Amino acid sequence: MKHYFKGIFNLRTSLFVLLAGFFAAGCTEVDDTLGLGFVPKDQQMLLRIKTLTGIDTYAVAASDSIPSSQMGLWLLGNRTATGFGQETCGAVGQYSVGIPFNNDKNHFGYKPVADSIVLSLYVSSTKGNYEAEQTFAIYAIKDNAVLRYDSTYYPTYPVDEVIDRNDPLFTFTLSGPLANESVSKKLTPTASGEALLARLVEADSLFYAAADTAFHDTFRGFYIAPTSDSPEDAAIYNIALSTSDYDYSYFTLYAHNHKEGMEHADSETAENIQDTISVMYYFDDADVWAAQTNTSINVIRHKYLPEIPTVTDTVNTASVVYIQGLGGVYAGLRFTDEFLAELDQLTTDTDPQTGETEQYSKVVINQAKIYLTLKESQNPDAMDAALNRLGMYTSYKTAYPTAIDDYLYYSESYYGSTIYYGGYIDRSNGCYVMDISSYITQLMYKRDKTPKLIWLAPSWNTTYYTPLLSQGEVALMGTGSSHPVQMKITYTLIK
Repeated sequence: MKHYFKGIFNLRTSLFVLLAGFFAAGCTEVDDTLGLGFVPKDQQMLLRIKTLTGIDTYAVAASDSIPSSQMGLWLLGNRTATGFGQETCGAVGQYSVGIPFNNDKNHFGYKPVADSIVLSLYVSSTKGNYEAEQTFAIYAIKDNAVLRYDSTYYPTYPVDEVIDRNDPLFTFTLSGPLANESVSKKLTPTASGEALLARLVEADSLFYAAADTAFHDTFRGFYIAPTSDSPEDAAIYNIALSTSDYDYSYFTLYAHNHKEGMEHADSETAENIQDTISVMYYFDDADVWAAQTNTSINVIRHKYLPEIPTVTDTVNTASVVYIQGLGGVYAGLRFTDEFLAELDQLTTDTDPQTGETEQYSKVVINQAKIYLTLKESQNPDAMDAALNRLGMYTSYKTAYPTAIDDYLYYSESYYGSTIYYGGYIDRSNGCYVMDISSYITQLMYKRDKTPKLIWLAPSWNTTYYTPLLSQGEVALMGTGSSHPVQMKITYTLIK
């Protein structure tokens, strides 16, 4: 019975101390000894709370290894990120007809003439200064480009090698707080644009019907991006290529043909025109098309301010670290020898009243929360611009970055599992809070197999299944600053 009642008391003590810790928690110093005087001296187990330091921060260059192709989404536009610099997003996109043509006849008919083209984009969201009107150009992908939907492409794709910026096909404008709506724009073609439309209506139907790469080898696709004179302080539009509600991004080509035997010289009269035709070409990059699967690539460029480190340095610590979405800069966290020494000392307990020490045989980590303070924790604009959530990874170099065990984003995204990692911004206290209890336990008991340097980067986007598309930016206080990274550990000591 002795151990039973002792367990009941430990439970009550645990709750009391935990509550004390929660009420005191935040991104500031707290009294770790609060309430410990109530714990009897003869306990076989004790619950303790302690703040650990010794977590260093490092600057890491923008990611160039997270794929940006076949995402089902385009990013289009310019945005100025206060305190960071300039973001410019464009997209490479191939197109295919929705229903392949019957290859035994010319779908466009006799002597077809292209009349107009209308671009329809489904805008899922907008980020930035949407009041600024941006001008976008559509360029033809050159014949030297080899685009295959089953290849992998990255945000640094060298698009200027496969387009001619001096020879756009069409232009259009976008502005406004667009969200979950389709926007249609009638495009005014240049001479090159008119030539492309003529090629589309005059192409042999075999190109449209072939279940291979024939069409895309002939019509390579578009690159869409802001023009050089478009405002820099504008917005980035998220363009969904398709949605579960059957909304699509596409363009419609309108044309007419003629009665057979009529010559062009006298055929543009109502009685000589046979039919009007419209054909829709879809940008959807899902592998569902009967003929060809379209390739899509998000092309992202960051132009940082001089104070933003753009080279990875895991030797010299940084007092401020910068993290930005869309493949931007991120940060490293190193759990130093100082931190590990403090972790090892947890088995030695010091009485807060008498100063006497007692040795325990084992430590069980109940909770280990890490606190990262925003550089501008009192600035509402900085809060609004900040990434909503940050992830922690042992490797951030692939399409599926390797996360620490506490951040099981795969289970969270694909199976709807609840994880206790957190990682969200705490606006009340101006910080991010992550529960990394499993990782700290591994540092204690599997130290040789646990990396001491991990990566702090944008969280996994649960809609598009990639961290690349998390948008926003944040500056965090680091090593040597007034608010360095801290960890609050709640642990149980066992004799």
